[in-house]
Amino acid sequence: MIDMLNNLSSLINLHDIIFWTSVSLVFLGGLLQVGNYFVQKRIDDLKNIEITQKEADTKNRLTELNKSLKDEKAIIKDFTSNLLVKFSGDWTESPWVQMFSPTNHQYYVVLQSTNKTEDIIFYSTTPYVFNEIDKKTLTFESNQSVKKGIYPHGKSFGILNNYDSIVIHIPFISDKNFIKNEIIVENIEINLIINGVKKFQIKHAERQTVALLKHDNRTWASFGLAIPNNYFEK
Repeated sequence: MIDMLNNLSSLINLHDIIFWTSVSLVFLGGLLQVGNYFVQKRIDDLKNIEITQKEADTKNRLTELNKSLKDEKAIIKDFTSNLLVKFSGDWTESPWVQMFSPTNHQYYVVLQSTNKTEDIIFYSTTPYVFNEIDKKTLTFESNQSVKKGIYPHGKSFGILNNYDSIVIHIPFISDKNFIKNEIIVENIEINLIINGVKKFQIKHAERQTVALLKHDNRTWASFGLAIPNNYFEK
């Protein structure tokens, strides 16, 4: 080793070796830095792809959950209605019963369809009420609901588009107190409540004369109300 340090030729050779080795190391270091850059960039890209995929999966799950919740909300679980009818007529004494009116087995509102879809019948849940506006004018109010487990429970709102009319019944004691066996319907208001939320309101203000019907000692007025086209698509 001492001889090498004292020998010019050997030192020059050693210098060249060290120089080119350092150059090679610098070059290798540069390659390593370039390689590290591309590797790090690929790592960042893969991380971004993974994050994007997770965000997309989360968004899809939320979308599916929202759709599921929306579909669930669109299922009829509870279907009730409120009815208010204003009418007039000629009678000598009150032809109606105010107290002890029947509930649960009587119905005053029926949704019907011309395409043979099953009727939706709302059965009384509270006693109906007659309110006297004047001697010849009354209002009839009733609350009713579709019985649990009966059609259309479990169906979607969309089935309502099959219905194009509502039939309304107003009960009376008898026709004996009527001077004319008819009433004149002046205003109708029906609220349809689905799953506890008032979804639809139908109002009708055209006057119509309705003849009284009688059967088995029962007297009532029965009349229909057309539902506007595509009304349930609101």
